[in-house]
Amino acid sequence: MALLEGGVFLLINFIRDKRGGSEAVAFAVVLILLMLIMLNLLPPIKTAFLYANLTHVHRETLLRMEVAGGLTPAIEQKARDELTQLGFEDGQIDVNGTSAVIDYGETIQLNICYTYTYESYAFSDFLLYPVNTLRTMEAVGSSVSFNFEK
Repeated sequence: MALLEGGVFLLINFIRDKRGGSEAVAFAVVLILLMLIMLNLLPPIKTAFLYANLTHVHRETLLRMEVAGGLTPAIEQKARDELTQLGFEDGQIDVNGTSAVIDYGETIQLNICYTYTYESYAFSDFLLYPVNTLRTMEAVGSSVSFNFEK
């Protein structure tokens, strides 16, 4: 107990010291807050980048489906491979769509879902803690089949 009281006494003397102790403590607090802000700015940027990649692959896959008349196993695998190359985890990707072959002029639909962990940080007890939240990113769209068989 005496050691704790002595430590508190030294901290109070350090803060009251005329040689810049209070500025050092203020700098440390500001530095921790700036780290918290910077660490929490990165996940939304990463999520926006992933969503842009997801919508790009969704559109490319929908264009392939228009020509083929629906979702074939080869088109689905190509979409999964492209997403994996862009940094998506293969086990978290779900691709659903209108199965091939649909006649010319009929509606085809495609839904790509990606479940991911959103990582942010919280400040508590003078420490930064990671906060992980499970979220789902989804790209949904439809088009018209251009498949024409004679």
